Amino acid sequence: MQTEKYSKSTNHETWLTKIWLDDDYYAYKCIRQINSDELAYAIREYIEESNPLIDSGVSLFSDLLSYAINQIDFDEIARHYFE
Repeated sequence: MQTEKYSKSTNHETWLTKIWLDDDYYAYKCIRQINSDELAYAIREYIEESNPLIDSGVSLFSDLLSYAINQIDFDEIARHYFE
């Protein structure tokens, strides 16, 4: 399946993640303090560790959420904070 651009982002998942991170004061404040070389990795870690289904075992919903997280372009989000 081909991924389509969404509102100037790589895809809907990336755009949505940017919106939520920008609206979360604590996350936004932390993101602005991280070195640019490590930012994409740090954002990925934050999102993956915040996954409420991480310990729920195998299920349709945990698989769908994991798939959506894997569609996020974390490098694009990191560049967004240094533009």
